[in-house]
Amino acid sequence: MFFKLASLLCYVLIMTLSFINLAVKQQDEDQGKRRYIILVSNRISYKAGYIDNLGSIVIPPRFDHVTEFSEGLAVVQTGNKQEYIDEEGNTVIPCSYEHCTNFSEEIAGVINGSKCGYINRRGKLAIPTRFDDCFPFIEGLAAVKTDGKGGYINKYGQVVIPMRYEEVRSFSEGLAEVRINQKWGYINKAGKIVIGPQFDEVSSFYNGYDPVKKEDKWGFINKAGTVVIDLQYDWAGHFFEGPAPVKKGDKYGYINTLGQVVIPFNYEGANIFIDGLAMVKANGKGGFIDRAGKVVIPIIYDSIDPFHTHNGLAYVTVNGTSGYIDKTGKVVWQRPE
Repeated sequence: MFFKLASLLCYVLIMTLSFINLAVKQQDEDQGKRRYIILVSNRISYKAGYIDNLGSIVIPPRFDHVTEFSEGLAVVQTGNKQEYIDEEGNTVIPCSYEHCTNFSEEIAGVINGSKCGYINRRGKLAIPTRFDDCFPFIEGLAAVKTDGKGGYINKYGQVVIPMRYEEVRSFSEGLAEVRINQKWGYINKAGKIVIGPQFDEVSSFYNGYDPVKKEDKWGFINKAGTVVIDLQYDWAGHFFEGPAPVKKGDKYGYINTLGQVVIPFNYEGANIFIDGLAMVKANGKGGFIDRAGKVVIPIIYDSIDPFHTHNGLAYVTVNGTSGYIDKTGKVVWQRPE
């Protein structure tokens, strides 16, 4: 996701597939310090703060806008002022730019006017705000765009893969998706095309597979560009932690890496497996299943967000009441009315 889009700070409560890289990072962090965004009304407006895994408020709701924590810091906003806070709520880096975004690999994107650049953990400008669009640093490189063309820079701000692509995405497992003449292909970190541009849509490689779309159907390729699961689905997700969610017609199910259906197409919606659970939707309600397809948290919620860390929490709403539940379905924090 471009920083110019991501930096429009809002009340973000979840990650979706667009934030898988963040999910991977958070799984490796100390879960005792994990922070979850909460919103509490002061009868005039909502204020945002954070709770821990046990549902205890660790940073009182006093901010207008907040982001998730990444690498120990979050961006918060009060009025027109933005700043970075640590997991205890202390200000550690003032934001002197129009918008600041989360850190990734010790560098964060910032925006001034129509241009973006990057700061370091000291809050110093590490790469000047000279780009039109900026992606986060992943695997040592960041995708950027200028004058309608995209390329890649290193942490010194040097262009290491020329600005020649229509669209660019972040590296994952050593490869990045680039668009040439309206088709997506893949390059390596030397800028060499390793899978020719041929796809209408692509995602990112995880565990050696990437869902791709051609002629309105999705399937999977490996890192050699070989189609290993035929393009036959109306949508496909990642093999993130086991089976991948796929869609046929208006129903979702799960397949393994051999293309075999392991969880039937019984659902109206489905997400990837994270820490053994996947969010699914049936009859307009959401819940969670395990890798065997067994419902482990009832499909009763009006809205539901995925568990996105080990021993994490999920934000749910049922009958007008919202809050966080743990992996047993127990409510650990309920938003005050």
